[in-house]
Amino acid sequence: ADMARELAPKGVSVVSVWPGLVKTEKMSRAIGKLTSASALEQAESPVFVGRGVAALASAANLMARTGTIQSVDDLAAEFKFTDEEGRIPFSLRSIKALTAAGGNGKSSFMTRLLPSGLKMPWWLLKFFVKPMPRFSRPFVETSTSGGLEKE
Repeated sequence: ADMARELAPKGVSVVSVWPGLVKTEKMSRAIGKLTSASALEQAESPVFVGRGVAALASAANLMARTGTIQSVDDLAAEFKFTDEEGRIPFSLRSIKALTAAGGNGKSSFMTRLLPSGLKMPWWLLKFFVKPMPRFSRPFVETSTSGGLEKE
């Protein structure tokens, strides 16, 4: 947040990218010990995160995002990119994925009824993440003259 405020007048955008569960070698070993492989099958690859960063870097409105946290799954929905296999991994905010994870990967009647796109709102994360970061709200506004001004 401080870095975004300090660098914005110089035209430098500072954005935090928040990936979901990333399928790495270390994560594969850890999840294999804890639960079934179904959680890891739904995880995103490092390539998916890289595609998110590349899409964000090419965004026309990058300065408007300075000082924000951008979720990779939200970036995938906005910029229309997929993981290596052509799929979009589950979101950590997905109510359907969270419900399925609570059932040890077993699909329950309730889980099947939930729509895939239903996500936990960012404001609700306030109760679980302390201190709450600023999600998708810029610290810096662009003036009509084209210069940058602090809030």
